[in-house]
Amino acid sequence: MFDRSRLLAATLVLFSSSSPGLGQVLLTLDPATIPPGIQCDETWIEAGVELSFMTTTAEDCTPGICNFGIGLLDPGGVDLFQVRLSADLSGLDDVSLAEIDVTDYCGAGCTKAFFYDGAVVVDSATNSFVSVPETVELTAVGRAVDRLVVSSCEASCVEIRLDLGAVGVESVSWSEIKSFRSR
Repeated sequence: MFDRSRLLAATLVLFSSSSPGLGQVLLTLDPATIPPGIQCDETWIEAGVELSFMTTTAEDCTPGICNFGIGLLDPGGVDLFQVRLSADLSGLDDVSLAEIDVTDYCGAGCTKAFFYDGAVVVDSATNSFVSVPETVELTAVGRAVDRLVVSSCEASCVEIRLDLGAVGVESVSWSEIKSFRSR
């Protein structure tokens, strides 16, 4: 028998960009929590997630550079000047969405975000605006991710929100949803 409550749960998860009730990890990137004098490839922990600044790769605007600042462009965030901000997500269960708050200063498409499973890019997105705060989103519902990377030639990144899990989706089939629509 069709269960309307299961359909409602699936609909809320599928059509909501941030579903309340699911687990969420907040990375504030507050300069006060980053160790003074941190260097490229050194790590710090925030909300149980290991973060680091890493050298850019061929996926980024200029490969082979690791140049960053803390609180220069935006006093409440980190500055990406040809660098990768990497978050190790391997300790988190079922990351389904990332919302990354950035302000880009180098052009549309210059600030990039990636979800990885090992060396495989699971999802990627870029900024659309210049000199305007915006949220870049990555999705990975139903796919494993173990790392998030944000890169840019010139941008500030002030917060990353990670949604964990997709409660209810796996227990509702598409045939049940179609069945509900035909009633």
